[in-house]
Amino acid sequence: MIRAKVVYKMEHMNQLYKCYSKLSLFIILFCTAIVFFGGIFELLTILIFIISGTQIPSDLVGLSIISLFLVVLAVASNVWIFFIYPRVYLKSYKIKYGDIPILYEFNENDMNTKHIGTDFEEYLKFTYDKLDKARETKKYFIFYPQRYSVFIIGKHEITEGTAEDLRNLLKRKLGKKFK
Repeated sequence: MIRAKVVYKMEHMNQLYKCYSKLSLFIILFCTAIVFFGGIFELLTILIFIISGTQIPSDLVGLSIISLFLVVLAVASNVWIFFIYPRVYLKSYKIKYGDIPILYEFNENDMNTKHIGTDFEEYLKFTYDKLDKARETKKYFIFYPQRYSVFIIGKHEITEGTAEDLRNLLKRKLGKKFK
């Protein structure tokens, strides 16, 4: 049996964004860059009209207002996604659960989680064939019990057994679903 004891912290939230596919992150940042540089280009165009003393076409003013709004929205969305939301989520998680650890157990046939507090009890059990996938990074094991839910366990948080034991178990049980 392999056991881990996890108290979620900001390091876990930061790891969560590394879980997203590189393509998803590229698309988010690429779209932001296009909107941002498009807005800058329009502002420079207006500045050229102003400096040359030429009347600014009214449709360019309307388009520039929309572009400015999109630039602000794109930048604000990225700030929310990458900086504010992880902290908000962690704060609400801490209010609900405090620093009560989640206990993970890995047996030959299944994975169990136990999270018990003074006013709550949560138990989850997954057979390995029901896990969507699992990954290993330099410092973490990341489990996807479903497509959009994630458990993150630091290798340093394994209390019984070793990271190598868990890696071998996951390779055996998950096959290609473990990377």
